[in-house]
Amino acid sequence: MDVIFDPNRQGAPAASGADPIKDGDQKTFMQDVIAASRQVPVLVDFWATWCGPCKQLTPTLEKVVRAAGGRVRLVKIDIDKNRALVQQLAQLGLPLQSVPTVAAFWQGQIADLFQGALPESEVKRFIEGLLKLAGGQMPSADLLAQAKAAAEADDHQSALELFGTLAQQEPENADAFAGVARSLMALGQEDQARQVIESVPAKLRDHAEIVSVRSALELAEEGRKARAKLAEFESRLAADPDDHAARID
Repeated sequence: MDVIFDPNRQGAPAASGADPIKDGDQKTFMQDVIAASRQVPVLVDFWATWCGPCKQLTPTLEKVVRAAGGRVRLVKIDIDKNRALVQQLAQLGLPLQSVPTVAAFWQGQIADLFQGALPESEVKRFIEGLLKLAGGQMPSADLLAQAKAAAEADDHQSALELFGTLAQQEPENADAFAGVARSLMALGQEDQARQVIESVPAKLRDHAEIVSVRSALELAEEGRKARAKLAEFESRLAADPDDHAARID
């Protein structure tokens, strides 16, 4: 049997700027996976047409990989059409008895894997870990860092725009929603900030960042009421210095 998988054999790397997602097979495995993984991490999605969970996982993988902006690639392998490759990988210890199985390759070697149809949040966490291993991170992490830097520099309008972009890209990112609300507060738009916090997805409402912003909004509201009461008190005294009832109130 011809050796299809040989991590020590060099191959032509995939062209830069190419679509990060493609269907692979045993003829192109060395180029699409092993050689390409010497430049960027490569995920291999082992799937089958009869596999229900595969149909759930693959679109999630594609979504997160595209969000990575070319920092990671995805190669999809139909196990029924590539039995020789699957057999060789299984002999090397890759558990391909069940699908979906997703193997992460980096520098020509298997770096990590998972099985089953994971939710998007866990797929994202898996890919973030792979990128960290490769010395990189998701573009969203870059965007979050830029937004936080703008906020620390008191450039709250820029921070608002950056956090807002991140919230649109990742509608389950609590840091993004909290950042939008904090930026609005810093710009004196507390009502809009309150609307943002009230609109966060239910699963994010108990997140520490969201709870913190909600508390800050409550304190700000109490402060506003206290200032209004003080202003009323001062106004009454200015109109009638002998208004002892105002002093008692």
